Amino acid sequence: MELVFAAAPAYLASHGVPATPDDLGAHRCISCRHTSSGALHRWDFVRDGEMFGRAVPETFITNDVDLMRDAALSGLGIVCLLRLQAAPYLAAGSLAQVLPGWAPVLAANHLYYPGHRQPSAAFRAFLEVMQA
Repeated sequence: MELVFAAAPAYLASHGVPATPDDLGAHRCISCRHTSSGALHRWDFVRDGEMFGRAVPETFITNDVDLMRDAALSGLGIVCLLRLQAAPYLAAGSLAQVLPGWAPVLAANHLYYPGHRQPSAAFRAFLEVMQA
């Protein structure tokens, strides 16, 4: 699952385009708070195969990915999204990618369940949705 850093073109026109993760200290960032732990999502970056985290200024914090995207579309700051979530907006030009080559690729999700048990209809339906 590939991540992408993005912002509205109007935001970048007025605040500049960051060239490295260290430049994010001068920007407004849209962050996610994990519902289960209450912790802020740490922004990770990759360079030369090494992953590292950076603290970013959290100007807008939510636990809703759609709200994060909408905040970025409204010009509130830079957001970190799954490329799949950002793709239509990047293609339309309403979001612009920043820090290309710095975003990590996350490991795929896995689901484990006992193979000796008969899966319920609800579980099979859940699997179909997750595999789509």
